Amino acid sequence: MRKIVITYGLIAAGISAIIWTGICLLMKYADAGHSMILGYTAMLISAFIIYFAIKNYRDNIGGGTIKFGKAFLIGLYISIIYTVLYAVTWMILRATIMTDFVESYIAYERKSLEQSGASAAVIQAKVQEMEKMMAMFSNPLLEALMVFTEPWPVAILVTLVSALILSRKKKQQDSLAESGGNIFKQ
Repeated sequence: MRKIVITYGLIAAGISAIIWTGICLLMKYADAGHSMILGYTAMLISAFIIYFAIKNYRDNIGGGTIKFGKAFLIGLYISIIYTVLYAVTWMILRATIMTDFVESYIAYERKSLEQSGASAAVIQAKVQEMEKMMAMFSNPLLEALMVFTEPWPVAILVTLVSALILSRKKKQQDSLAESGGNIFKQ
């Protein structure tokens, strides 16, 4: 199980790092309007590796079966590796490519609010709220914890769904095949 967890955890993190580097470069040189959609899509694609890991374990190690608890643990361990490395990737990207992330994000949100026709008071209140939240980014530990919580729910959801889909006991058909197809042979 350890080899599958580490291998697939690193694969999920690698996919995430590649996609996020592309998204950060895109945001640096283009409009960030769809960055949230791109971000959650990247998280979902990376977390979907959990499904393949559980399936691999079930088919190659579990003899075609896996219990929900075991499937969930495999997904949980992979999601921990993936989300920790996601946070590390984010911290590296923030220190290199996205050095002005906080300022750019606040400016983008202000512009979006202005274009939506929001009043000056609403815009000012929202900007102050964002500035307070973004002040936490000055503490690297708080930033890492905040970033860790972004993909975590996605990975847990994928883990739950994958464990439900892939966990199964041997079906009657499997036991028929093992007994040579004779239902009276037991």
